[in-house]
Order: sequence, then structure tokens, then C-alpha cells
Amino acid sequence: MVSLGIGIEDSSAFQRVYNKFFERYDDGGAPSNISAELMTKYKEYINDRFDSHGFWFALALAQWETGSLDSSVFNKVVEIIVGKTDKDLWQYQDGSVKTQRRIALRSFLNKISRKNQRIRKPYVRPSRFH
Repeated sequence: MVSLGIGIEDSSAFQRVYNKFFERYDDGGAPSNISAELMTKYKEYINDRFDSHGFWFALALAQWETGSLDSSVFNKVVEIIVGKTDKDLWQYQDGSVKTQRRIALRSFLNKISRKNQRIRKPYVRPSRFH
């Protein structure tokens, strides 16, 4: 896991999964199909103690932004945050870092717990040919 900061978006796993989701979404992919593809493509993230959180957070945020948050993905995020497995990964950080991480996790969970009122539509790239 390469973590750049305390935010849920601050890992290389998060960035890779989130960007791949929207690359496929903007190409016309259905969120459920994209999610299934990502679960297969990034199985090593899912099975990795450090990268799994970035994977699930990215997938949950992308699904939430597209109005397609799957309950099993949401429940996985709840399990990580409420079950405190994320806390275990940050156990050797100083108190202020751990506090900031807890705040970031609570804020993220609060955000995706509510219905998104601004569903992100696919970005349609302008055609080079008219």
C-alpha cells in the first residue's frame, strides 16, 4: 500500500480503482458490470491487507457518485470502518494522525450513507470528426 495521506482517497490502490471505474463508465459501461470487472482485475488488492481498504473505498465512492451504490459494497465499507480493521493499519501512527484518519473515515461513511443528490453522468468525449 502506498498511502500519501490520511484521506480515503490517498492511496495508490484507491486512485487506480477509482480512475479505472470512471474510465470504463465514461466509455459507456454500466456500473454493475464495471464493478464486477474491477473485482476480478484487482483481486490482489481485495486480498491484500493494506490495499483492500483503498479498493473498497474507491469502489464505494464511484458507485455512490453514479447513484449505484451496491449494498454489499456499502456493507464492506461499514465493516472496515465500524469493525476498526482500518484502525489496526494505522496503529503505529501518532495520535493526531489517527484522529485525523478517524475523522476522514467517519466523514466518508456519513457521505455514502446518504443518497447522492448529484448523480455523475458519463463524460461524453467530443468527437474529433463532425
